[in-house]
Amino acid sequence: MTAAELRLVAELSTAFHFRAAAPQAQAWLSAGFFTITGVPDPPPPGWHWTDAIHADDRASFRDRWRRADADGARLDIEVRLEGAAGAGQRYRIRAAPLERAADGGVSPGWVGVAQGAREGMGTTAELTGEFLATASHELRTPLNAIAGWLHVLKLHLQDDLQQAHALAAIERNVRVEKALIESLLDVSELARGTVTIVPTRIDLTAVVRTAVSNASPAATAKSLGLHLAAPAAPVFVTVDRPKIEQVVWHLLANAIRSTSPPGDVHVEVRRDGAHACLRVRDTGEGIDVNFLPYVFEPFSQRPRIAARAGLGLGLTVVRALVELHGGSVSAASEGHGHGAVFDVTLPSAA
Repeated sequence: MTAAELRLVAELSTAFHFRAAAPQAQAWLSAGFFTITGVPDPPPPGWHWTDAIHADDRASFRDRWRRADADGARLDIEVRLEGAAGAGQRYRIRAAPLERAADGGVSPGWVGVAQGAREGMGTTAELTGEFLATASHELRTPLNAIAGWLHVLKLHLQDDLQQAHALAAIERNVRVEKALIESLLDVSELARGTVTIVPTRIDLTAVVRTAVSNASPAATAKSLGLHLAAPAAPVFVTVDRPKIEQVVWHLLANAIRSTSPPGDVHVEVRRDGAHACLRVRDTGEGIDVNFLPYVFEPFSQRPRIAARAGLGLGLTVVRALVELHGGSVSAASEGHGHGAVFDVTLPSAA
């Protein structure tokens, strides 16, 4: 295809394409960008196309792009766009640096494409059907175990050890059932906008240390290493403590669940300028590159693995709670078998 034909394809696409000399430079933008955002063509003087990214996602996007440019790596990130047609809608932006100079100098430029995060997924009915089938299975499994052990107890067993084992199994499965139902309630409240945030100034490091300590038995039971790297000085944030505790718990639980022995889960807390950062990295099963853009979506689960359990709503809850606090969360993985990294960024407090 000629350059003119390729440009026409870009203009007709429901996505938008861009070409920039550098992350901070002005860019050529296809017509789709102006249609989606409502920005006039040409845009106002001094305006940069990344200004159309939602304010809560903008700094993280620009930072990720600058780091990718410095490393000569590709960029793959999901953000929300502001503007008439794209207000609040999520877009997956993928970009690649053009070939570097032979002397290893700065990349001569970038090309990229952005498309709606839901494009290429199944219909809402299909996704909902798959989710309900999964939910039915996950909710029924602990109930079957509870019913079975209750039947055993009804036999009036005289063996105290057997009765203690039965009661422990019932208690364990009741906790599983309670956690599953709470996940459903969390997503329901978030969807209806009824979640209340009560912010207080806390030390994020202390919250994470407690969460790591609580998760340690689960990691040990799987023969996994659980490692924490955190500064000695507090990393203060103004947040709803129980909500952020929930975020940390979901990320740790996801990492431990996704990692097989002998594996490791690394947790890092740090302060980066005006932001407090939390990173959870595992050496587990990884995330398929085709699924990565949808990892935080409520009705899109990665292919089920027998060893995994749950409804797949934890990461949906994580994203929603982090964004309610004015933060952002992203996921990265080099594919199956290469582990995953989740980064949470929150505004820091003085």
